[in-house]
Amino acid sequence: MGTSAPARSGAPAARGPRLWRVVLYAVLCSFVPWALGGLWAVVARAEGGFPLGGGSFAGVDGDRWLEYANDWFIASSYVLPFVAAALIAGWVVVVPQRSRWALALAVTVVVAAVVLLMAFGDGFVHGVGSPFRYGFVALLLSVVTLDLPLCFVLAAWLAVPLRVLAPPPRPLNPWR
Repeated sequence: MGTSAPARSGAPAARGPRLWRVVLYAVLCSFVPWALGGLWAVVARAEGGFPLGGGSFAGVDGDRWLEYANDWFIASSYVLPFVAAALIAGWVVVVPQRSRWALALAVTVVVAAVVLLMAFGDGFVHGVGSPFRYGFVALLLSVVTLDLPLCFVLAAWLAVPLRVLAPPPRPLNPWR
């Protein structure tokens, strides 16, 4: 007469395919810190240097800050979050992590590597005197402007709610 509901297992219902959660995780971990860096770049351009220290900070003079701010508005900087998101998503799928802290560290290293390599590339293309120094200045600025620390915190914080961590190992004894 009536149809019975299917038996429910003790497992919670899936909130969606894992791939979509991984993509959302990668996008949030790359675009949010990138947007923060863009905001700092706008403020640095308006202030004529580092906005909180009168032009210089952490051994980086005001001209370098303006160079950083101006570089934020060239075409290659708009590619950075897309490349970082693609690499993060690939990393999460290929190398699953069980610890949120290990995953956050890996995501931060991926974003830092993308920042460094893109700055090297920009330095070579624009004929900067020392592209390697230019790359490391960009990396330092990513730390000082809180891009990389925010990336780490977001990656650790979002790993559990978005369920991108690897499942725990199954017990060896199946009768337990």
